[in-house]
Amino acid sequence: MRNLRTYYAAGIVDFLRQPAEEILGVIHANNISAETTIQQSNTWESEIAILKDQLRTFSDGRILFEYTIPRMGKRVDTVVLYRNIVFLLEFKVGDDEYRAGTYDQVYDYALDLRNFQKESHDKLLVPIMISTRAPRYQNKLTVRDRVVEPLRCNADNGAGLRASFREIKKGVNKLLKYRKKAVVYLYILWYNYPVIFGEIATRTTAKPYYSI
Repeated sequence: MRNLRTYYAAGIVDFLRQPAEEILGVIHANNISAETTIQQSNTWESEIAILKDQLRTFSDGRILFEYTIPRMGKRVDTVVLYRNIVFLLEFKVGDDEYRAGTYDQVYDYALDLRNFQKESHDKLLVPIMISTRAPRYQNKLTVRDRVVEPLRCNADNGAGLRASFREIKKGVNKLLKYRKKAVVYLYILWYNYPVIFGEIATRTTAKPYYSI
């Protein structure tokens, strides 16, 4: 039975264990488009390989491929759910620059989830544009009403998804030091998530990630 809302969904641990060809097969099985090209298939294959590498140290969380954004009807390439954080990943495989159109695209996805999806109303939304061959970019963390301004990453370990997690933690540390008022609202939303916000959190309980 086809899943029309997302082409593939699994826990990150299961995703890492499952052979790439099986994951690709599930994505194709749920794809109802009659116009899927070899290029699109190769893109999915590249995304799977990149994410298997970038997420290999994760022992928790969930991953979704080609998730339909409510109201917009468009699909974001990949969603990574980790604790109270929703990472929205838009890939441009083979692209060697960070394009304004991609920035706007993934930002719109995050804003739409924040404004129109109930499950996202208390989550930190982190849109990331991944131009696989682009140079490394020094991201600056800016949070506006639970949405991080889109981060720019390439495909390598130095500036990939794990680096984005580090950028978020680094940014929160700066907020903690220099912007006390901003930290107050971050604390209210994410006080019980010490894995990512350890410098702010004082509790040890953590809710599980959620499904969308």
